[in-house]
Amino acid sequence: MKKTLLLIMAMVGLNANASFYQAECSNAKGTVTYSYGHVSNKLTVTKIDYVDNKQVKEVIKLDQRSVNMSLGDQVEINSDESSQCGGNGGGIFGTKQTYVVSLQLTNVDGSEFDSKISEVSRDGLSIETHLICELNINGRIACPAD
Repeated sequence: MKKTLLLIMAMVGLNANASFYQAECSNAKGTVTYSYGHVSNKLTVTKIDYVDNKQVKEVIKLDQRSVNMSLGDQVEINSDESSQCGGNGGGIFGTKQTYVVSLQLTNVDGSEFDSKISEVSRDGLSIETHLICELNINGRIACPAD
């Protein structure tokens, strides 16, 4: 039984593939950002105020548990894929996708957003914008032996 378990663990270990993904999204003004993946997972909005006739921007990181986030259908702008195999039966792959998606945010408790937050609706109950996103994925693949 121990030998069988060790054999299974060795086979799984040899076929394990490391991978990585990260998406970075922003609206055209850069006032709403959304990221997800292995490096960063955050949602930010920008509050714009004027103090002494000067524009003051405050980036606010939203607690994603306190907002409802609705994403529309993705419209792909561009996609690039590549792979490369080495002589040892292993290789790498990578893909980069660029897409546009609509975003709507509402507070879970139904409260209004600060009226000075960029892209807030007239009634203050939602933030609505379009995001341009870039998703990068890469990892290891098995390749035919030479």
